[in-house]
Amino acid sequence: MICDYFREHKIGSLNCLDNEEIIDETLVELSNRVNKALEYIKNLDEKNIGIITHHDFLLQFTAKISNNGHMFRNCEKYIFNF
Repeated sequence: MICDYFREHKIGSLNCLDNEEIIDETLVELSNRVNKALEYIKNLDEKNIGIITHHDFLLQFTAKISNNGHMFRNCEKYIFNF
């Protein structure tokens, strides 16, 4: 499944895919989007899900669930339990 909550938005410089829409976003807007994404995940019936997204989102996401934002490397695996 694809969910727009996890897509990349522009906070600083951004290398978009060809023809990808660029969406400007403030840190407050990003934080609000992370909250919506967390609620979305909590309401899923699936027990195991994969999230493929970008650094800024994941940094805010991990800060919300663990009070410590995780600095991800490219293609890093990280296991969350809800």
